[in-house]
Amino acid sequence: MPIRIGLSNAVSVRASALRSAAFPVDADHPKEAHADDSEWFSAWFFDPRFQTQAKGFRNVRLGVRPGGLTILPTTIETLVHGWRDPIEYDWPVVVMEQLLPFFPSGGLLVDVRGEPGLCVARPARQVRDALSRAGLVAVSIRRWGWISPRRIRPAELGEHIESVPQSIVRRS
Repeated sequence: MPIRIGLSNAVSVRASALRSAAFPVDADHPKEAHADDSEWFSAWFFDPRFQTQAKGFRNVRLGVRPGGLTILPTTIETLVHGWRDPIEYDWPVVVMEQLLPFFPSGGLLVDVRGEPGLCVARPARQVRDALSRAGLVAVSIRRWGWISPRRIRPAELGEHIESVPQSIVRRS
């Protein structure tokens, strides 16, 4: 569908052409690199790098691939926060944090430059199944809380303590 730009002498431009001009596709982009062996979900991402957070709409794409996760920002997230580089999670264990009472579907705790980030994709059952098919172990943790991700107590991870990034583990 064409987008009209300007009031007089309007130029008709396809939205895809405008998007590709602003955000050119990189041949080495992880979404293209893992396109055949990844399952993709629309998701909401709490990024600890930014003071303002997107709430109420999906701002990333979550790719579940063999051996890890890929988080890609949507166009609106790139415009608002300016990040375009993917977040890669290459650990064998993924922590699924269910925050009660507001987020029964749960979210995945990931490492974002040494701080915990939270990626919420629905439906949780499909995400859990995709993690299993990708060969990843999902550790479920339920706790009361709000959307801001918190570090996990080592006892909650048990034998998987060495299989997750230390940035999501609470220090003694």
